[in-house]
Amino acid sequence: MNFPLRDVKCESMAIKKNRTHNINKNSGIYFSLGLAFVLFLTYLALEWKTYDHETEYIIDVSEVEDLDLELPPNFKVEKPKKKIIQTPPVIEIADDEEEVIETSIEPTDTNQNTEIIAIDSIQVTDEEIDRRLANWQAPEPNIRHGYMARYARQVTSASQGAVVR
Repeated sequence: MNFPLRDVKCESMAIKKNRTHNINKNSGIYFSLGLAFVLFLTYLALEWKTYDHETEYIIDVSEVEDLDLELPPNFKVEKPKKKIIQTPPVIEIADDEEEVIETSIEPTDTNQNTEIIAIDSIQVTDEEIDRRLANWQAPEPNIRHGYMARYARQVTSASQGAVVR
């Protein structure tokens, strides 16, 4: 393979690699050897054993009595007091014959037997509707800044086609 020299300004700056040898062809071998070496070092580190050396005392027991050392005072250790265990209160067992009233939890969803009230059957007077419409105010928009707020101010209702004015 022929590699052209690019932008070489000086002859001493030329590439010094041998063009016939390609180091990439053995890269898999180098990787596996490095991985095996690192795993071997890890194994040695995990299996390294150290032994405690026995210490040799220079002083004999007879020489300890000759030393003028003040020994710490003896402390009396009190035995822990036994905890008094109180008996639990009497538990009354209910007889099986007594009826126990249980609150049942009923679902609120509808089924085929549930009676559905028609909207036409709800009686609302015209005065009540007028009073509610007079007191109704449009809610404040959640977004007050930016393009979404501008869109909310300028768009018409869905009944008018949701057109931007």
